Amino acid sequence: MLQEVRGYIAEKKGTVSFNYITGGSIHSNPVLYKDVIYFSACDRRLYGLGLDGKEKLVFRAEDIPFHPAIYNDVIYFGCYDHNLYAVALDGKLLWKFPTKGKVISRPAIENNVASVYPRLKSAVFLARQQLLNQNHTSTV
Repeated sequence: MLQEVRGYIAEKKGTVSFNYITGGSIHSNPVLYKDVIYFSACDRRLYGLGLDGKEKLVFRAEDIPFHPAIYNDVIYFGCYDHNLYAVALDGKLLWKFPTKGKVISRPAIENNVASVYPRLKSAVFLARQQLLNQNHTSTV
């Protein structure tokens, strides 16, 4: 199922618009970082589009990715495949961290730590990634 994304960007001189086709419905809130709009779709991809609508990044995850968060030029997002991902702005996978459930929450970043708090009734995991030294910890 193809979805059309319509972007509208307000500028002092008027409005710039663009269309972009994804392979699935868009279900994440967009994030604007360094003039690139990042969002995920049900086609298992994380997208980055320039303010002109041109493709800057397409990263294919193993399942449906959810709401991205960005810190220090790294995109963090959870996924239906039970992993928390870290992807560089150029689309290179830096790491993926296994969890005990689908990660559908946007990672929260505070004090150089990316944390994911599950929005699951069972609340079975808390995944944390130390951003400065890239050490992994997991608490059940």
